[in-house]
Amino acid sequence: MEPWVEQHVLLLLKPAEEAWQPEDMVPDATALGADGFHTACLELRERAARRARRAPSVPGNMVMEEALPTYQSMANRFESTRDVTGADGTAWARWICRWSAEENRHGDVLNRYMYLSGRLDMRQVERTVHRLISSGMAMHAPFSDTV
Repeated sequence: MEPWVEQHVLLLLKPAEEAWQPEDMVPDATALGADGFHTACLELRERAARRARRAPSVPGNMVMEEALPTYQSMANRFESTRDVTGADGTAWARWICRWSAEENRHGDVLNRYMYLSGRLDMRQVERTVHRLISSGMAMHAPFSDTV
């Protein structure tokens, strides 16, 4: 299955140079300058206030995305992945690392959006993420020690 993954699955994820980044989605202080950044943040807050009732799942989505180290650790354990070191060269192992990088951007942009919106107690949100990751996860998958 490795050749198929190499040819079909790895192509689904873009390299960092081609992929959108969280900074593309929120006001950019370096590009806008202090006054422009402040204005853009106020506009973001106004839009967030109008959407508040329609997007109650944003904090939950961000918490899930921020827990990616746990998910990557779990996926590395499956025998079909055979990613013993966390950076092995198999197609599945490379996909897991690239997928984790892809998903990490989702958590980053949601975190920045929620922070800039001023609508949530970010200290509590970040404590939730901290607790989730630090509590670990039952893997229920045999660790692969074959390469």
